[in-house]
Parts: sequence; C-alpha cells; structure tokens
Amino acid sequence: AGYLVFKDICNDKAYADTLLENAKMLWEFGIAHQGKYSASVTAAAGYYQSFNVTDENCWGSLWLYKATGEDKYLTEAKKWYDMAPDWGMSWDDVIIGNQVLMYNLTGDSQYIANIEGTFNDWMPGGSVPYTPKGLAYRLQWGSLRYASNMAAAALLAAESGVHPDEYRKWAQCQIQYALGDGGR
Repeated sequence: AGYLVFKDICNDKAYADTLLENAKMLWEFGIAHQGKYSASVTAAAGYYQSFNVTDENCWGSLWLYKATGEDKYLTEAKKWYDMAPDWGMSWDDVIIGNQVLMYNLTGDSQYIANIEGTFNDWMPGGSVPYTPKGLAYRLQWGSLRYASNMAAAALLAAESGVHPDEYRKWAQCQIQYALGDGGR
C-alpha cells in the first residue's frame, strides 16, 4: 500500500520502487517461513497473541497483486482467502479487508456474499450485540476499535457498490457514537 501512496500521490517513484522491492522480499520470506509472530516474540504473546497467518498471507498477496498485477499474487491470495464472516477487524484480523479488496480487484460477484455475511453479523439483528445507544459492542476491550474498524470496512464496501446506502448509514452511526453523539 505504501508503494501506491508514494507512486500515485507523492510522485516519488524511486522511493515507491524501494518500498515495492522490499515488500516483495518480505512477502517471499513470509510465504517461505510460515508462523505466527507471537511464537517468536514471546514477550508480546501475553498481550498481542496472533491466532493465525492466513488472513495476513491473503492481505499481503492482495496488496502486491494490486501493486504489480502479477497473477502469482492473486493465486496466492485465493489460496489463503477466508469466506467466513469476519469476527471483527483488528491488529490480528483483516478478513473483511480481504473480502472487500478481493472483490475490488477481481470484480467477481461471488465475493459480495462474503462481505454481506460479515455485515449481516454486524448489523442490528445479527450476532454482534448492541449497547442501548447503538454501538456494535463486540468486546469490552477496545469496543470502539472494533466498531470503528468495521465502520471503515463498511464504507469501503459501500464505495465498491455493496449496499452503499445501508452500509454508509450504519458506518456513520458507529462513528458518530465514537465521537460522542450518543452523550453519556
């Protein structure tokens, strides 16, 4: 993603190329040496344990496909792709990001059902409970991060044409709650 920013927005092709080459090397290393970081950084494991690598493998592959157009990255992304509804986007979970990005990059409508499955869980009436004032309350620890991250994902899905009115309205309500519109 950094490559795209420096190439397209900052107009710094030399730095963008450096970022892309390093991303490719890191991707090659990561694919060749599978493992969770919390298994090797034990001091972090007590606080930020990683539970899988599949979503990160897909995420990195999708971004490299977007940057390069090389089919090997899309093939690898499809290998790691998770179509199940996302529990909630966070530092260790980018499944909904993969679902939206996969749809954006391929235009294949089969991925819309995966996005919908995620947001069916997150919308009122789904499996995610709500506070009395309307926050999608996934977990007591960092509840606003989950709701805000999922709101961002809903906006990206809406921008892609997936239930644009419904997903934008829901995202707006979550962010307005986070900014204090619900009062105390």
